[in-house]
Amino acid sequence: MGYIKTANGKAKRQGERCTFTGRYDSYSLDRVHIIRRSYSKALIDDPRNIILGSRFFHTVFDDGMCRKQNMDMYTIKHMLEDYPWRVRAVLHRMRDLDLYYFRRYCRRYRIPIDENDNVMLTKKSK
Repeated sequence: MGYIKTANGKAKRQGERCTFTGRYDSYSLDRVHIIRRSYSKALIDDPRNIILGSRFFHTVFDDGMCRKQNMDMYTIKHMLEDYPWRVRAVLHRMRDLDLYYFRRYCRRYRIPIDENDNVMLTKKSK
């Protein structure tokens, strides 16, 4: 498949680094489609739609949440609080690729956006 070749090229250029966190993690790095493959066949091989992310954050991004090892739920909102600029950049790329999908994704996971479809940063809870 073409997206594997594209993702491998990105890995060579940026290194084995998670796009969501900026950490190097060669063990569990996944190819992440910003717009799901099942939603848009046209974007499967598009390099703008493919990023590299650790397996845990890939699951959180796709499903909106995932359990941590200590059994706490970690959600996409937690990702936005912990890595605001990185996750926001991924969401803005999603908006640029498909505005309808972006709005639906934000509504589904209760991510606040303003009237110009910009992701609003929330204050980190204490």
